[in-house]
Amino acid sequence: WAYVIRGLMAVGYDQRTMRAAPYDWRVPLFYLEERDGYFSDLRSQIETLYLMNRKPVVVMAHSMGNRVFQVFLNWVKSQPGGQQWIDTHVHAFLALGGPFLGAPKTIRGTISGDAMGLEMFLSDSEALDFGRRMGSLPCMYPLVYPLYPQSLAFLRHSSSYTPSSASPSPPSSSSSP
Repeated sequence: WAYVIRGLMAVGYDQRTMRAAPYDWRVPLFYLEERDGYFSDLRSQIETLYLMNRKPVVVMAHSMGNRVFQVFLNWVKSQPGGQQWIDTHVHAFLALGGPFLGAPKTIRGTISGDAMGLEMFLSDSEALDFGRRMGSLPCMYPLVYPLYPQSLAFLRHSSSYTPSSASPSPPSSSSSP
């Protein structure tokens, strides 16, 4: 993230306009709110940025952070006025390297103990134990359409965005997973 932050600072962003939202990547995503109050804190951070800058925020997430943000959006939507809150406070969501169709390596990590780049720190048996105990891995298992948690892309049909002007863009029925 250092390169991204430096690049954003070079074009005028600063601590008033940027926030980091780290999370415990080992925990199942649905426990982040229950255990850490993570989604409540993220909502508060977004509201603070919105108030400080007087405009909706752009959220940028990387890898599993995209899945975390999807769960966050669904969490917000499940609350009274949730969709209105999203429409008011979130201008855009920039997904960097999002595993929206899954990450096959997570299956390998669960079944055979792939160390996932941590070979210097984990023995084969530790890697197997790690892969089988990390509660967040299933959120990155490959999924088969129509089991996607929500639409992967929205196409804007007019110059101004409203939820009714967007339509989901699912894979064609002739494509295979």
